[in-house]
Amino acid sequence: MASFTETVEKHNPAATATGLAVWGWVIRAVLAVAFVILPFVVSAATPLIDQGQPLQAIVAAHPDAVATLQALDPATAAALRTNPADRVALATALGEVARSSGASPEQATRVQAVARQRFAELATATALDPTTLAAISRTPPDPAAVATAAAEVARAFGISPAQALTRLLALAPARDDLALVQPYAAKLQAANAAVPPADLAYLQANGAKVQKAQADNPGQWQTWWWVTVGGQVLFVPFIFVMAGRWNPRRAREDTRKHDELVDRELAALAAQQT
Repeated sequence: MASFTETVEKHNPAATATGLAVWGWVIRAVLAVAFVILPFVVSAATPLIDQGQPLQAIVAAHPDAVATLQALDPATAAALRTNPADRVALATALGEVARSSGASPEQATRVQAVARQRFAELATATALDPTTLAAISRTPPDPAAVATAAAEVARAFGISPAQALTRLLALAPARDDLALVQPYAAKLQAANAAVPPADLAYLQANGAKVQKAQADNPGQWQTWWWVTVGGQVLFVPFIFVMAGRWNPRRAREDTRKHDELVDRELAALAAQQT
């Protein structure tokens, strides 16, 4: 800025105020253009600001449930939203929950295969209260618990008690398979139940977008940093058309001559006063 004002003064000392006005106008124009371009370069900032804070509040309120739901691939979650009874989507979701829970890739693949094979039995077991399921899994099963389980299954699927009992009897041969899959099914079911429907819908609609924005944000700001470096490089050629001594030796010589001139003028004034 000092060099700019010196350059203006070199052309016309009376134009200094006008030059400063032009300087201020150019700064504002550059900032305006930068703020228009910035959202396109750092596009991650918009979802992080607009949707990030509400999502943070949801995560803070239900950390474990959200962690389970975020383990689902967006395509899997979308398929389950469209059809909760989708056999393939549910099996895939349980495999993803197993992986996020620490299961090995082989175990997760096994969970996914069993869930697809035992889909009907898994649906029956999931419809039962955990306490009821534990009671009918004992040997021998508790007759009162069996009656309670039949009522729960009949209510969940809208079927008769006899049909419900048939579905319960089908659980016995699948007991070992269900023991593998049921913990992950219960975890997914509990996560869906823990998060309020409105929060769950917001999480499903914006969670993947905000996660992507979090991953992209550092790289986008780095890109913007290179844009600013380019702007600085663009100003380098203007150095050589502006007033000023760009050689330190010549600048020191100018300073020395200026000081000598001031000293002579002061000496002359002192002589006149004497």
